[in-house]
Amino acid sequence: MRDLYISDYPYVLYSAIVKGFSEPDRKKDLLIANGILGLEKLIIPLEESGVFEKVFFYDDLPFRTYVSKICSFQATYESAKGLARINALIKGFLRILSCAWRYNNIKFPFEIDFRSYSTIYYTDRIGTMMFYLNSSRIKYTAMEHGKNVWSKKSKGAIYYLKLIYLLEKFRICCGISAYSAACNAVLVSDSSIAKDTPPWATTVEWDLDKCIEALSNAQKDAIFTIYTSAYDLKLDFNNDYAVLLTNPLCADSVVNNEKEQIEFYMKHMAQYFPNIAHWIIKPHPRDTVNYEASFPNATIIDKEISAEVLCLSSDLRILGVLTYFSSAIEFFKLKTNNLYTISELYWRTNKEKV
Repeated sequence: MRDLYISDYPYVLYSAIVKGFSEPDRKKDLLIANGILGLEKLIIPLEESGVFEKVFFYDDLPFRTYVSKICSFQATYESAKGLARINALIKGFLRILSCAWRYNNIKFPFEIDFRSYSTIYYTDRIGTMMFYLNSSRIKYTAMEHGKNVWSKKSKGAIYYLKLIYLLEKFRICCGISAYSAACNAVLVSDSSIAKDTPPWATTVEWDLDKCIEALSNAQKDAIFTIYTSAYDLKLDFNNDYAVLLTNPLCADSVVNNEKEQIEFYMKHMAQYFPNIAHWIIKPHPRDTVNYEASFPNATIIDKEISAEVLCLSSDLRILGVLTYFSSAIEFFKLKTNNLYTISELYWRTNKEKV
């Protein structure tokens, strides 16, 4: 039997690669959908690595279009109040329904029989492939799109997902995220804190940290090389680095504009790491700020790279990590104890608690 990994998000693709290396005796294929432009750069290095027997590629313009629409809705929703917020919520809901109807019959530029695979691994977040799998009732196992994301979902989000699932039962639309009859299992990092996973799906604990620890140094180096060759990463192993994991603060209405976002990061970089001369900046996949212009001496990592890759190299010296919020920060415990999450110290009104 053969497994299929479908990856359209940096963390999920990274998890698929690590899991693929950890199970060398299992036959497996990979389908990369570039809902985030740049993921396709990994195709050739992955084909050359031999970890997957076949690597398929789907140019995911539908999802890139979806993201541009839904993010504008999210910004409107976050900044709105009262009836305006309800109106934004209804419009966002209708956009999701529209995408579910539109993307359930996509055509692939290659021959693939999804039902022939023993297990299909896909993300637990919204994507074109999710609309396709859910509407076609093709069974799959959902992988976390971030470490322990099932411990952080709000009650409002869960009620929303359950409402969509109810509509799926009556064939009004397909389910959203893993809240679909097509999802028969969910992989979580820590089952003891995972909550509100789909009650009909089996919860399976799979810890990426532990999986990486079990890899040989040669396997870790091979994964790191796949990324460095795909994205031409230029890192000086003689330097001591601090890492900034960004968020789209402007798009999410945490700050008013991109200028404030840059100033926000500059202030906290100087506050927490005043003596660091070398920075690695890893933009969030939805972040559109041009960091090269404001941080000309920093090493800017492509946004489609999973930040966790930086933890693989034993030669890369990382002294600390700073983020507004990122589940990826947990992985850097392998490198440093200097981990700072600013959202724990910051109000949306731009007034600091401390």
